[in-house]
Amino acid sequence: MANEENIVVRCPTCEQHVTGERHGGYRYVGDTPDKIIQVLLVGCPRCDGPFLLQRTGEELGEYGSISSQVDWEDRRIVLYPSGLQEVDPAVPKNIAHSYLGARRCFFDASEYTAAAIMCRRTLEGICKHFEAKGGNLKSKLADLKTRGVIEARLHEWADDVLRALGNDAAHDVDMTISKQDAQDALEFTKAIVEYLYVFEAAFKRFKERRAKATDGNATPAGFSAS
Repeated sequence: MANEENIVVRCPTCEQHVTGERHGGYRYVGDTPDKIIQVLLVGCPRCDGPFLLQRTGEELGEYGSISSQVDWEDRRIVLYPSGLQEVDPAVPKNIAHSYLGARRCFFDASEYTAAAIMCRRTLEGICKHFEAKGGNLKSKLADLKTRGVIEARLHEWADDVLRALGNDAAHDVDMTISKQDAQDALEFTKAIVEYLYVFEAAFKRFKERRAKATDGNATPAGFSAS
């Protein structure tokens, strides 16, 4: 199959930004008629490593028509090799953007202070999303714990991470963050993002499937279950 397009992407094998060579793809309709999901087989021209990408877009015309175009989102999920998924579509775009920025600062540029600042920005975005109260990030996270949005272990983890990062990392130009502290911040940020959005979305889908299954097995009116 001839390549229809090339995609600039970070290769999950050699961890370099490359113009990936598309070798095939499959497109289907998502949970709404205008939501299009596409899985792409991509090859890296640098290391020859293959990987599968999934992306989501919005159909800008009648599905399947020749003139129809798709407005693809910037975010992509790496389906293969396994374990390299960076962000789930359930994560709000602004929070996903900050989190991916933190990962790029850490892994691509080795800018650990910048990575830590982007982690704090991600956490601030989460607090805003859940309307946390407080004058600083620490008190906002404490509010999320009090309200039951996050559990005690996540709050304890957050407290330890923020203590290592300090309160003025974004404002103190003389302050530097070590690689280990930045890595700890990144791991915590990933954990809280997955806990609040990815896990919650998966649990919601499970409950909806169970509810549909229960409705489908309901005994019709006028009939006995015996």
